[in-house]
Amino acid sequence: FPVTIHSQILYVKEYRPGTEYYGQPEYLSCVNWIELEWEISLFHLNQVKRGFSPSMVITFKNGIPSDEEMRDIIRQLQNDYEGAINAGKTMFLFADGDDRAPSITPIDLNDSDERFIELNKEITQGILTGHSVTNPGLFGISTPGELGQKSVILESLEIFQSMYINPKQDIIERTFNKLAKFNGITEELVLNKYQLDLQKITEQQ
Repeated sequence: FPVTIHSQILYVKEYRPGTEYYGQPEYLSCVNWIELEWEISLFHLNQVKRGFSPSMVITFKNGIPSDEEMRDIIRQLQNDYEGAINAGKTMFLFADGDDRAPSITPIDLNDSDERFIELNKEITQGILTGHSVTNPGLFGISTPGELGQKSVILESLEIFQSMYINPKQDIIERTFNKLAKFNGITEELVLNKYQLDLQKITEQQ
């Protein structure tokens, strides 16, 4: 007789209000920051590829078309040249001038470098907060003005362990112990948890 092999998928999720069937990722609150970082990196990459071409104003001097014609022209040019992939934003003006050739005027970005630097700080903080990171130094991200003392790093690691890692380890323990009992295994699985020895740290300082 042929042997039938059955397979199953066990779906385990953390409790989230309003999500009865499907779970949500831990980093849901910072999805916009993650997408923003990707768009900015794509913008800078394409700026380099296109020789740092600036944003610009395009003025059409062959008369003022109808509103529908304006929308069609602008939509087509925006699809072709705007956005992070095309690295820039363009302003369109229509004029009924003597010279019917369109003029293209680059726009100075002024203090855009400073704005990107400040925005990058906000993005980093938003992503770290969304992942429950208590100290950026835990992941090799330096903080200006802080020396990254050993005691501070270890205490931050203990907080991150207790608030983020331990609850996830508990879910893994419960899930595998439940599966083990279904298969007649009575020995309980226990995951090792990091324990910070504050007394040892104090003695070394």
